[in-house]
Amino acid sequence: MRFKIFLIIIFTFLFQLKSYAFEITNYTVSITGIFHDVTVAFSDLNKSGSVRCVIKKDGKPVAMADRYIRGVGTIKIKTPGITGTVASCQEL
Repeated sequence: MRFKIFLIIIFTFLFQLKSYAFEITNYTVSITGIFHDVTVAFSDLNKSGSVRCVIKKDGKPVAMADRYIRGVGTIKIKTPGITGTVASCQEL
């Protein structure tokens, strides 16, 4: 019985660790298309973690960068002058 309660507590704790969400709060591209800045914020500003952002053009990845974010942070990605892009990010 104690082991069952222990497992329930552990699984609940692990689920809470992964339940933190984040979102892209800002995405800017320089006029030349070389510099892409993706600002990411966790819903809980005390949360930290590694985030990977991918820059896509026409649905195909053209650039990527990983960074450790504490609460809110900006990931800077350089491309060879690509415009008309979108950014997507995921927690690693």
